[in-house]
Amino acid sequence: MATTYEEFSAKLDRLDEEFNRKMQEQNAKFFADKPDESTLSPEMKEHYEKFERMTKEHTDKFNKKMHEHSEHFKQKFAELLEQQKAAQYPSK
Repeated sequence: MATTYEEFSAKLDRLDEEFNRKMQEQNAKFFADKPDESTLSPEMKEHYEKFERMTKEHTDKFNKKMHEHSEHFKQKFAELLEQQKAAQYPSK
């Protein structure tokens, strides 16, 4: 069965969204174990804040990169469909 560009694109978008959601869930679970801030020393509080920022930045960068890869794959898939179409129906 042939896959259309729309199907391919929708599947990649779904995978991107699912992966992003799972990353957010994992981060939420990880930070749920953080001790109560009132029990933390100023140094540890700063450490946790820095780590949370860093984790968010890395998650955002990773999700952006995944999206860029998906867009690249969509472009390549569209090119392959055009090549296939040109091979099946050569212009005269």
